Amino acid sequence: MIEWVLRGAQGSQLADRIVVATDDKRIFDRVVDIGFDVVMTSTEHSSGSDRVAEAVKDMDVDIVVNLQGDEPLIDGQLLDRLITELEDSDADIATPVTHFASIDELMSENTAKVVVNSEGYALYFSRAVIPHRRGGEPRLEDYLKHIGIYAYRKDSLMRFVALPQSKLELVEKLEQLRALENGMKIKVVVTDYQSVAVDVPADIEKVEKILRARGLCS
Repeated sequence: MIEWVLRGAQGSQLADRIVVATDDKRIFDRVVDIGFDVVMTSTEHSSGSDRVAEAVKDMDVDIVVNLQGDEPLIDGQLLDRLITELEDSDADIATPVTHFASIDELMSENTAKVVVNSEGYALYFSRAVIPHRRGGEPRLEDYLKHIGIYAYRKDSLMRFVALPQSKLELVEKLEQLRALENGMKIKVVVTDYQSVAVDVPADIEKVEKILRARGLCS
């Protein structure tokens, strides 16, 4: 799965370097075997952002994309859109959103919803269905689903990981709320990309079915 993620990230035209940050020797060895850069990080991190911050702290970079290793369908063009959005705005962070595929997906507390202002900056993220549609059934076109990929300015990333966990972050279990609660600006990028992250074993079959349909595996 890590190799699928790496091959997808290679599709980026703007990323100067792709590095895996891990605390698992098995992943470290596999990444070395397939010829990609990898760094071993602490086992004590509570989030991917903390791990990425450790990995890049001594690197001379302006923008860092935090791409989780459970996104085997990632398209490098999406990473380029996030990088470009940071370059062209005053945001601290850029992150993608898409529309929900079903009401069940919308209602699930495992999906994060986001509301944005008129300039495309995030106002709030929640596991609840926001905005609440009063006096009628929800319509999928009114909602945005967050995809957990982040592009940070490096100094913003370092500031973010130095902050204590915030009240709303702890309530919702969504780390991006820490950024909003501390006045950081998150630019939202709307995409047609549908994330199929491998969170549980059952997700493997879903991803393999999509890869077979694309002719990428037998």
